[in-house]
Amino acid sequence: MLIIFMYFGALFPLNALQEPDTVVVTYTGDTVVREEYLVKINQEGDTIRCGFYNSFYRNGMPDQMGGYKKNNLSGEWRLFDRNGYLEQRVNYKKGKQHGSFEKYHIQTEELSCYGRYRNNLLQGWIIFFTENGSLLEKSLYKKNLREGKTTTYFESGGIREVSKFQLGIRHGKRLYYLEAGGLIKSENYVSGRLQGQTVIYHVDSKVISQKLSYRDNVLNGLHLTYYSSGQLKSECNYLDNKRIGRFVSYHENGVVMESGNYINGEKNGDWEVFDGNGVLVSSAFMQRGEISGHLNIYNDQGEIINRIDYDNAEE
Repeated sequence: MLIIFMYFGALFPLNALQEPDTVVVTYTGDTVVREEYLVKINQEGDTIRCGFYNSFYRNGMPDQMGGYKKNNLSGEWRLFDRNGYLEQRVNYKKGKQHGSFEKYHIQTEELSCYGRYRNNLLQGWIIFFTENGSLLEKSLYKKNLREGKTTTYFESGGIREVSKFQLGIRHGKRLYYLEAGGLIKSENYVSGRLQGQTVIYHVDSKVISQKLSYRDNVLNGLHLTYYSSGQLKSECNYLDNKRIGRFVSYHENGVVMESGNYINGEKNGDWEVFDGNGVLVSSAFMQRGEISGHLNIYNDQGEIINRIDYDNAEE
């Protein structure tokens, strides 16, 4: 590596500050400049970077351009990719990122995001954009962590999702929206985990489609589903992500459609299916999720008209 270091220390006493001189560093075995920057000699004879700083890729394109003050990064710095496209602008104060910054999509140089640093930590609103320039996300930061509201957007401009954070962890309501508008899903988080009730809505209306209960990211408790009319469609319970206990589904007129029991997520015991008038259509005894014995088919008078034999005995 060839280093050209020009200064005039021999012309001045050592206890005097020297005028800044330019240092040029080239790539090993080449004349291509790798770095150039200003330095001066302090009273102790130390080399101090001050003023401009430029670095370059081996192809000669700029890599970083900025400045130093008392050996610390200072002021605006610009960073480029090896093809010369601007990647980001960032400001420094006493060697730390401080003040506004901007990042850009490579090659297009369209704005990717912008915000502010305070003493090397993200602080305040950070705004993100797509390559087409559409708003993508707005997030509030405090001491480098998300704190408070984060909103994401569809490329059309509509809100996609709104959520809340505490100390960088999802905490509170998380709301999902359709691109055409309207709430589609609501969740609740505590310290990064799904807790309590999740509500899902029908796409074509504001009517509730499902209500689910979570504990530590796992389905636990009552699960209800609804028709778009608002009529109850089914009800059951979950324990550790598995259905347990009584299950009942309904026709839209409120008449029972199917009923039975679950054990550890599998159908067990007597299961019955009814038509919209409440007439029994079929019945079977379930074991470990499969029919054991017979599947009975009934006519309108409740008489068995067909019996299908099943053999689930283990070999």
